[in-house]
Amino acid sequence: MFTAIDSFPFMAVPFFILAGDLMQRGGVSEKLIQFIRQVCFWIPAHLGVITVVASGFFGAISGSNPATVAAIGGIMIPEMQKAGYPAAKASAIAAAGGTLGVIIPPSISMITYALVASVSVEPCL
Repeated sequence: MFTAIDSFPFMAVPFFILAGDLMQRGGVSEKLIQFIRQVCFWIPAHLGVITVVASGFFGAISGSNPATVAAIGGIMIPEMQKAGYPAAKASAIAAAGGTLGVIIPPSISMITYALVASVSVEPCL
Protein backbone atom coordinates (compact mmCIF):
# COMPACT_ATOMS: atom_id res chain seq x y z
CA MET A 1 0.00 0.00 0.00
CA PHE A 2 2.85 2.38 0.78
CA THR A 3 4.58 1.78 -2.54
CA ALA A 4 1.37 2.64 -4.41
CA ILE A 5 1.44 6.18 -3.03
CA ASP A 6 5.22 6.49 -2.79
CA SER A 7 5.51 8.81 -5.74
CA PHE A 8 7.36 12.09 -6.08
CA PRO A 9 4.50 13.91 -7.90
CA PHE A 10 2.07 12.97 -5.11
CA MET A 11 4.12 15.16 -2.78
CA ALA A 12 2.43 18.12 -4.46
CA VAL A 13 -0.97 17.23 -2.98
CA PRO A 14 -0.25 18.08 0.68
CA PHE A 15 1.78 21.08 -0.44
CA PHE A 16 -1.19 22.42 -2.43
CA ILE A 17 -3.37 22.10 0.65
CA LEU A 18 -0.67 23.73 2.79
CA ALA A 19 -0.34 26.58 0.27
CA GLY A 20 -4.10 27.17 0.37
CA ASP A 21 -4.08 27.25 4.17
CA LEU A 22 -1.10 29.61 4.29
CA MET A 23 -2.71 31.94 1.76
CA GLN A 24 -5.92 32.00 3.77
CA ARG A 25 -4.11 32.67 7.06
CA GLY A 26 -1.75 35.20 5.46
CA GLY A 27 -4.56 37.30 4.07
CA VAL A 28 -4.01 36.60 0.38
CA SER A 29 -7.61 35.45 -0.05
CA GLU A 30 -8.92 38.67 1.54
CA LYS A 31 -6.76 40.82 -0.75
CA LEU A 32 -7.89 38.79 -3.76
CA ILE A 33 -11.52 39.33 -2.78
CA GLN A 34 -10.92 43.07 -2.33
CA PHE A 35 -9.37 43.29 -5.80
CA ILE A 36 -12.21 41.39 -7.47
CA ARG A 37 -14.76 43.46 -5.54
CA GLN A 38 -13.27 46.63 -7.05
CA VAL A 39 -13.58 45.13 -10.53
CA CYS A 40 -17.06 43.58 -10.20
CA PHE A 41 -18.91 46.01 -7.90
CA TRP A 42 -21.25 47.21 -10.65
CA ILE A 43 -22.57 43.74 -11.59
CA PRO A 44 -26.00 42.74 -10.20
CA ALA A 45 -25.66 39.99 -7.55
CA HIS A 46 -22.02 40.95 -7.33
CA LEU A 47 -21.34 38.98 -4.14
CA GLY A 48 -22.05 35.70 -5.94
CA VAL A 49 -19.93 36.80 -8.89
CA ILE A 50 -17.10 37.84 -6.59
CA THR A 51 -17.23 34.45 -4.87
CA VAL A 52 -17.02 32.51 -8.14
CA VAL A 53 -14.29 34.68 -9.72
CA ALA A 54 -12.21 34.73 -6.52
CA SER A 55 -12.59 30.95 -6.27
CA GLY A 56 -11.32 30.59 -9.84
CA PHE A 57 -8.24 32.70 -9.11
CA PHE A 58 -7.59 31.03 -5.76
CA GLY A 59 -8.11 27.56 -7.26
CA ALA A 60 -5.56 28.35 -9.95
CA ILE A 61 -3.06 29.37 -7.29
CA SER A 62 -3.67 26.63 -4.73
CA GLY A 63 -4.71 23.71 -6.96
CA SER A 64 -6.99 22.37 -4.24
CA ASN A 65 -10.77 22.53 -4.30
CA PRO A 66 -11.27 22.03 -0.54
CA ALA A 67 -8.68 24.71 0.24
CA THR A 68 -10.42 27.09 -2.18
CA VAL A 69 -13.86 26.54 -0.67
CA ALA A 70 -12.47 26.91 2.86
CA ALA A 71 -10.52 30.08 2.11
CA ILE A 72 -12.99 31.95 -0.10
CA GLY A 73 -16.19 30.47 1.31
CA GLY A 74 -15.11 31.22 4.87
CA ILE A 75 -15.01 34.91 3.99
CA MET A 76 -17.80 35.24 1.44
CA ILE A 77 -20.56 33.04 2.92
CA PRO A 78 -21.05 35.27 5.99
CA GLU A 79 -20.99 38.37 3.75
CA MET A 80 -23.60 36.89 1.43
CA GLN A 81 -25.79 35.98 4.40
CA LYS A 82 -25.54 39.57 5.69
CA ALA A 83 -26.66 40.77 2.26
CA GLY A 84 -29.76 38.56 2.39
CA TYR A 85 -28.69 35.39 0.60
CA PRO A 86 -30.15 32.23 2.18
CA ALA A 87 -27.48 30.11 3.89
CA ALA A 88 -28.04 27.20 1.49
CA LYS A 89 -27.67 29.39 -1.59
CA ALA A 90 -24.53 31.12 -0.26
CA SER A 91 -22.96 27.74 0.52
CA ALA A 92 -23.93 26.37 -2.90
CA ILE A 93 -22.33 29.34 -4.68
CA ALA A 94 -19.09 28.89 -2.71
CA ALA A 95 -19.05 25.12 -3.35
CA ALA A 96 -19.73 25.55 -7.07
CA GLY A 97 -17.03 28.21 -7.36
CA GLY A 98 -14.58 25.95 -5.55
CA THR A 99 -14.84 23.34 -8.29
CA LEU A 100 -13.12 25.66 -10.79
CA GLY A 101 -9.74 24.63 -9.38
CA VAL A 102 -10.05 21.21 -11.02
CA ILE A 103 -10.03 22.58 -14.55
CA ILE A 104 -7.23 25.08 -14.05
CA PRO A 105 -3.83 23.38 -14.09
CA PRO A 106 -1.90 22.45 -12.05
CA SER A 107 -4.50 20.87 -9.84
CA ILE A 108 -4.53 17.86 -7.58
CA SER A 109 -6.79 15.97 -10.00
CA MET A 110 -4.48 16.64 -12.93
CA ILE A 111 -1.53 15.33 -10.95
CA THR A 112 -3.53 12.24 -9.99
CA TYR A 113 -4.57 11.73 -13.63
CA ALA A 114 -0.96 12.00 -14.79
CA LEU A 115 0.13 9.38 -12.25
CA VAL A 116 -2.68 6.96 -13.07
CA ALA A 117 -2.19 7.36 -16.82
CA SER A 118 1.60 7.03 -16.40
CA VAL A 119 2.30 10.25 -18.20
CA SER A 120 4.41 13.21 -17.20
CA VAL A 121 2.70 15.93 -15.20
CA GLU A 122 4.26 18.59 -17.41
CA PRO A 123 2.14 17.97 -20.57
CA CYS A 124 -1.00 18.32 -18.45
CA LEU A 125 -0.02 21.94 -17.88
